[in-house]
Amino acid sequence: MLGQVTLATEKIGGLWVSVAYDTEGRIIANSMPVKGRATARQMVVDALASRGIGQFHERTMALGKALAGEVMKAGLGEGRSEKLVPVLSYEGLTDLEREIYEFVRGVPRGSVVSYSAVAAGVGRPRAARAVGNAMAKNPFPWVVPCHRVVKSDLSIGGFSGSPCRKGDLLRQEGIEADAKTGKIREKYRQARDR
Repeated sequence: MLGQVTLATEKIGGLWVSVAYDTEGRIIANSMPVKGRATARQMVVDALASRGIGQFHERTMALGKALAGEVMKAGLGEGRSEKLVPVLSYEGLTDLEREIYEFVRGVPRGSVVSYSAVAAGVGRPRAARAVGNAMAKNPFPWVVPCHRVVKSDLSIGGFSGSPCRKGDLLRQEGIEADAKTGKIREKYRQARDR
């Protein structure tokens, strides 16, 4: 049981980050860093609802601010010497979703990996569609960088963050697409996907 869930929305480096966490400080859901406070908050409220969590306390606390900062650092690839910071709560998710999120969490900034490589990486080589579904409902965007998961042919594929945002996020990380085809250049494909 999750127990009490707290939702905090904090401004970090000029952008808003919302984070929902349990009494142990494990992140249940987080937003991407966005310009609008209400947008960040709504991303997390929606993620909580998709996991069957409708009740939460909303307050500003030191822990919430610290976790929002960790979310920002995780997405930027800063300050993470170990894979387990910040700690995520997978309660209410399937074992396969947990495995997928942990695998994708290891995709470094500046690299992409295909849905099929993620499926193979979690020991389910025929589960590329399940990977796509998990990415579409990812409650931990930015910490679990679903924008770095692309199609096998290196076309960008879908993204639930917002239309065209996936390409913008990849460009911000220095990942280039071919101007003619719109596909990510091969040099950005993670080695374990070759």
